[in-house]
Amino acid sequence: MTGAEQWLGGAALVGVLAAFWNKIKVLTWRLANLLIVRARVEGDVGTALGYYCWSELKRSPFGEKRYCSINEFVQPVDRYQVVGYESVGTDPIIFWRGWRPILLNQATQGLDGGGNNGLSTTVTFIRGMFNLDSLLTQAIDRLNETKHSGENGSRYYVKRCFGFGARRLEKGSGSRGYGSDSPDRIDDKDVLNNPDRRYLKWQRQEIGMPRGSADAFSSLAFPPEVLEAVNRCRRWLASAKWYKEKEIAWRLGLLLYGRPGTGKSSLVKAIGRELNLPVYSYDLASFSNQDFEQEWQRMINSTPCIALLEDVDAVFDGRQNRLGEEGGGLTFDCLLNCIGGIKDANGVLVFITTNRPECLDDALGKQDGDRGVSTRPGRIDMVVELGVLTETCRKQLAERILVDCSDKIDTIVQQGDGDTGAQFVERCSKIALEHYWGEQGPKVETNGVVPRHMVDTYDHLLSLKKQQEGRLQYWGSR
Repeated sequence: MTGAEQWLGGAALVGVLAAFWNKIKVLTWRLANLLIVRARVEGDVGTALGYYCWSELKRSPFGEKRYCSINEFVQPVDRYQVVGYESVGTDPIIFWRGWRPILLNQATQGLDGGGNNGLSTTVTFIRGMFNLDSLLTQAIDRLNETKHSGENGSRYYVKRCFGFGARRLEKGSGSRGYGSDSPDRIDDKDVLNNPDRRYLKWQRQEIGMPRGSADAFSSLAFPPEVLEAVNRCRRWLASAKWYKEKEIAWRLGLLLYGRPGTGKSSLVKAIGRELNLPVYSYDLASFSNQDFEQEWQRMINSTPCIALLEDVDAVFDGRQNRLGEEGGGLTFDCLLNCIGGIKDANGVLVFITTNRPECLDDALGKQDGDRGVSTRPGRIDMVVELGVLTETCRKQLAERILVDCSDKIDTIVQQGDGDTGAQFVERCSKIALEHYWGEQGPKVETNGVVPRHMVDTYDHLLSLKKQQEGRLQYWGSR
């Protein structure tokens, strides 16, 4: 056979293979399916599977690894810092249950991918080694148990919830989430909503702000009418069985209104800590209807919990969304349906805050004249005004902050008449710090050794004080 004939024969063979290549691939994949199970898992089910693998299975040391970081509060060191973690990436990683391997990898979805966080998880294993339905059920049960019971019984955290609204349609937008390369839909600040990862150095329960605390109100001061609202929240949480027996929706809505700095947000966080409930804080300006409904449903999966809708008057003037095209496009009807309409809100303690209650629509709920009741029970059940501090509250705060200079308490309490909580804390803190940085220097428990950086700081402040005294003496003699 000549060289030309050999060349033509090879070309013909290549042509035949090319013509049948797609069929060959399909046949090869069907044969592989006899041995390999491969499934795509989307949304929260993928999150549950990742959490289950990291917490229950052993990670293979081989294969490409994917590391990320987040700025988070670390309890053992009592501060915010960068925390590294390993997570599932686009390249498959292997987990082992005993001698049985399972592969996981993730891919970013588009807008219509169906997942809540823009990610799709692919799971692959040898047929017969796992029952996929049973595996996913175990993973979902584990995640649900963690969300409703917490890690080691601790459930309190604060999660900021953002929507994307009209921005999701902007091409080339740098916003995180749908269609982006970011692994997270939002910058979550709670571990229970980012469970599908393995933290470096720290244990999962050590990440995030300290959880529920019996002394959540020790640093705050509220008058009796506000504390009565706190008691109602306590009774609501303990009355779930009663609500269900009476076939009454197990939800409670409170409207908090008052000047900025009166402690509306601080009150909600303190209630969350004491009742050991997660707090979901919604940035209403960024939400479209679809975003808000999806995020609300994700919150419902973690009940009982707190929904915090801050500064509603900044978004809605009555029923009108005042932001127009600059916002996400959330409608008033969608908001009503979620917090107390068609949508299920069982197990949700709703807090709405505003600086201008007169801007709220009666259908949402606000104070009905001088009667102290809501215009719309079932959405807003209790209206609470947070005003300037009473003398009793001012004295309570002053005795805590000015404990080292108690001789000034009565004077500061009188001077603070008309202050909001934030203003009075600043007033007391200024006096307390001046006393702390007095001429004797800071009193620090350091076994008789003052840290170098504190000595330098004190020497610098003392030098500035002497310079100022010298300038005053100079100009006084002129």
